[in-house]
Amino acid sequence: MKVWEIKGKIIEKRLRASLIGGGLDQDRLTNTLKEHETQRPQRPYRTRFLYQDTSLVALKLGLAGFPSACVHSTEGMSLLKGALFKDQTLLCNLYSGEDYFYDRGNNSISLKDKRLCVSAHSQPKRTFEFLAAMGDDFRDSGLAARMTVCLMRSTQGCRTYDTIDIPTNHRQRFNERVRELLMASRRAAGEPNCKRRRVKFGPDATREYLAYANWVEREMNPNGRFQYARDYANRLADKVGRFAAAAHVFEDFEGGISMDTLMAARSFYNDETEDFQYLFNYLPSAQFLADQLAHWLEQHPPHYGEPGWKKTSLQQRCFSSLRKKAALEPALAILEQQGRFHLQTINKTTYLCPGPRLIYYSQQSD
Repeated sequence: MKVWEIKGKIIEKRLRASLIGGGLDQDRLTNTLKEHETQRPQRPYRTRFLYQDTSLVALKLGLAGFPSACVHSTEGMSLLKGALFKDQTLLCNLYSGEDYFYDRGNNSISLKDKRLCVSAHSQPKRTFEFLAAMGDDFRDSGLAARMTVCLMRSTQGCRTYDTIDIPTNHRQRFNERVRELLMASRRAAGEPNCKRRRVKFGPDATREYLAYANWVEREMNPNGRFQYARDYANRLADKVGRFAAAAHVFEDFEGGISMDTLMAARSFYNDETEDFQYLFNYLPSAQFLADQLAHWLEQHPPHYGEPGWKKTSLQQRCFSSLRKKAALEPALAILEQQGRFHLQTINKTTYLCPGPRLIYYSQQSD
């Protein structure tokens, strides 16, 4: 900055002398001064890669100065309900590798060839609340189809230990590899002409990937697995390829992406597809509706003195997705079959009561 100021004073001094003496180089010095003003040094700032609770402006400015960013939260609803997911154009463009332009003051800033990773973790209770209120809009926008959605089952009650000293070798190797990749990204960000590494499939994996992509396409037809999930299926093969490439780079494998790595990615997304269809209810799922109904019943206890919830009031008060008889009846049947609730008619009024149905046996003597 000091060097820039010294150069500016020299140009101003020469221009002042030319104006006073009537020199012929006034226009040249004026243009030189204008060009010098556009070259004002920018104060360096600390590079950020990991974001938690941040504003969209901070994230965009961070991406403008660094090739990648990660937004992470152990309470996912702060992200899903926050400003980040309201700007779905930004997220979709970055996912597809398209350019994104925005204005900041008098400057037009462009994000080109940037990478954004969003990791959000949420408890099932809050997830079901979010899906009941905004699940359809979130799914129909196309952003959900670009995400990898996993329903993690709890391992509580199954965690046993056979030693006090738990080995951490794999964790240490994992952390070391993450550190290596982050340092490589940091070095690449400082090189003006750095190009991203391009990873390709091996010959066998290429043929298998094309066969898989064609299978996904055929399954979008009537009676196929993705008949009701075409938007999701349109990006499924792409996500499998990205996952395989990420695993290939992370494990530091040589050559092209192998068949084993591709099959591991396919296996992962077979499970992820079931979770996605269950959570977003692409296919009619009585179990999904039953869980929604059970969650609503936990939040809204029956009126005092009544044995349970009136069946007629459920169609008027519970989630909109359950107010139709075609959706409510299968959900009630699932809950009754699982012994969580049961239907009971008292004085011509049908109630949904908690717990399994009690069965009485009569004994007759000869």
